Amino acid sequence: MSNVKEMRIFSAEQIIVQDDFPKILKDFTKEIIRKNPDDITKFGREYFEQVLKERGYFDDHLEKLQVDAKEFIFRVNEKVHDHYYITGMIGNPYDSKARLGVHQKSGIERAIKVVDKSNIDNLDEYKRKIELVKNLDHPNIAKYLEYFEDDTSFYFVSEYLQGGDLWDAVMNFGGHYTEEVAATVIKQILQSLVYLHKRGIVHRNIRTGNILFTETGKLHLKVIDFDVAGTKTLEASNVYGGKGGIHGPYYCAPEIFKNEYLDKSDVWSVGIVLYFLLFGDLPFQGATFEDAIRNIQRGLLDIDGPKNIIGQKLSIEVRDLLRKLLHTDHHTRFSAEEALHHNWFSKAQKGELKGKDLGNTLDNIRQFTAGGKLKQALLGFFTTKLMSQAEINKLAQEFQLFDSQGEGYLSYEDLREALFAVKGVDLNEKELKEIIKKIDADENGKINYAEFLMVAMNKEQLLTSDRLEAAFKMFDKNGDNEVSVEEIKEMFQNVKSVDEKMILRAMNEVDRRNRTSLKFHEFKLMIEKLFE
Repeated sequence: MSNVKEMRIFSAEQIIVQDDFPKILKDFTKEIIRKNPDDITKFGREYFEQVLKERGYFDDHLEKLQVDAKEFIFRVNEKVHDHYYITGMIGNPYDSKARLGVHQKSGIERAIKVVDKSNIDNLDEYKRKIELVKNLDHPNIAKYLEYFEDDTSFYFVSEYLQGGDLWDAVMNFGGHYTEEVAATVIKQILQSLVYLHKRGIVHRNIRTGNILFTETGKLHLKVIDFDVAGTKTLEASNVYGGKGGIHGPYYCAPEIFKNEYLDKSDVWSVGIVLYFLLFGDLPFQGATFEDAIRNIQRGLLDIDGPKNIIGQKLSIEVRDLLRKLLHTDHHTRFSAEEALHHNWFSKAQKGELKGKDLGNTLDNIRQFTAGGKLKQALLGFFTTKLMSQAEINKLAQEFQLFDSQGEGYLSYEDLREALFAVKGVDLNEKELKEIIKKIDADENGKINYAEFLMVAMNKEQLLTSDRLEAAFKMFDKNGDNEVSVEEIKEMFQNVKSVDEKMILRAMNEVDRRNRTSLKFHEFKLMIEKLFE
């Protein structure tokens, strides 16, 4: 018997197969001759499963999205000036806290807020607030893309919103908005507040200067400035600047001056903003801050008095909403969610799906494949580091068209309605749940905004030549025109799922010489293979 076995082994070693025959099949053929299995099908399945396991296939290939975009925010032991050219102030120099930053390798423009540590009373509490803000994920809230820290300052890199603030937009529009335009604006602000308040966060500084449009001439906006956001009580002077402050108390709710901070305090501020949009002026003013505070506490509001010509022309619905937003008793005042469901918003732009050019995005969502862990890490990198502001703006607006309830995520019903309205496709419940399951990284049963951004662009849109060249330069830390294993590991240091073995496997797919670094054409080929 042993002689028969030895003959099979000898035959296996002597077998001659054409050179162009895949090596994996050559080896399999030899193993069949060696082992002479009774059940070749079972043997083949087990053999190839073992080969794939040894090659890391099951480690690298996933059924769903697992990488979180937040893993790319923090830069450990890195200096902001090594990555960005920081230039002048953005917007009004008396009001702005942000400077324009241009990425040195990609050329992408970002807003960079610099916070001097010497002006922070409690650094530990401030760092807790950073943790709070970095997790915000809503299309109407400006997103932090990167964060740096050195001995003297914090640096927050965020979207560069070029449409200017709401105050200037109204002034440029002619001094006040029509109800339809105002409804479109207020609806977005309320959507952001519903999202925040459900998470126990109070913004505390809603005003026209903290509401920025993404682009000139378009009504898509984002709320900024979370410096005083949180849940703890603050002195009122910390919000409006105190005596001599540049903003004044004009947007503050009456209870704030008793040091009571509630989610409904934000709603009062929205009421002030709505009044300004319709009348072109603020409702509670005075010769001094103290006079303004007394007028706020009295809450005497002239919306449609005999001499108020503008107010008398307004609809009954918006006048009703204003009174419910600006009620001095916060127990009676509307919540953000109640306000969002007021019937006045039938005047808002409905965001009809039909006729919109949304088909490509929906196709990308349907056809998304999770791929491997390294592919997902690269997907997160491209989405957070190399997506232009114009691309982000476009996708944010599309997300809001799909998000029928304005809740900051896409539900099973949202996806079904969008696919049917835009594509004429009526998927069953199982098919829809499978799509969501593939994309739902945090496993909450919905597609959140960050997850949407990661899957809404296809391979051709994402892997453009310019973007691949910029990516290569960003990975090539030492500037030697090669990207090494160590440089990839360093870029993904916060992405726990990526390890050196899977990077080497991906590199060896395009370079059989087992080198540990790639030229640009090899780097490009590696990424394209990962996204196949």
